[in-house]
Amino acid sequence: LWVVGANFGLHAVTAKLLHPTARVLAFEPSPLMAARVLENAALNGIEIELHTTALADAIGILPFHANATGNPGMSTLHPVPGLVYDHRFNVATTTAAAVIEGGHGPAPTVLLVDAEGAEESVLRGFGPHLARSELRRIVFEAENDLLTGPDALHALVTGAGFRIEKLVRHEQTAHALSNFLGTRQ
Repeated sequence: LWVVGANFGLHAVTAKLLHPTARVLAFEPSPLMAARVLENAALNGIEIELHTTALADAIGILPFHANATGNPGMSTLHPVPGLVYDHRFNVATTTAAAVIEGGHGPAPTVLLVDAEGAEESVLRGFGPHLARSELRRIVFEAENDLLTGPDALHALVTGAGFRIEKLVRHEQTAHALSNFLGTRQ
């Protein structure tokens, strides 16, 4: 399991607790949140493989917009216009293909991407690995209308051989984004 945009480790830690033999890689470029991933893993007596680089479609350095107050889960490489961020600092970026091909982690069989607007960039960074049959499931966040019209993210995921469905939100709040599940056809 790869968790991209691990935040404080909720999904990574929960998955490892439910499946102790699974190998879980967490990607979180925020130093504050990366520390929380490690702390939460230790509190639960598990090990998570933490990568403190941001996944993107290129290797380099990009500005990261972070929140230490309010909702730190809104931290991103792609700032939302009009939203005020507490901090801006540069982070190293790499591609998923570089992680896999460099031997820094196995290719995922399950991928969760919550990168606050950088989902397309993260998935592009997989290159040919996105279409490999070993990758069976992708959960990602996107605009609510992803399924109603063609866009680059939809084309990327379906072009790699995935069928996309919108996941049901069980909370009664309005959101501009939804979670989607990509499964092999």
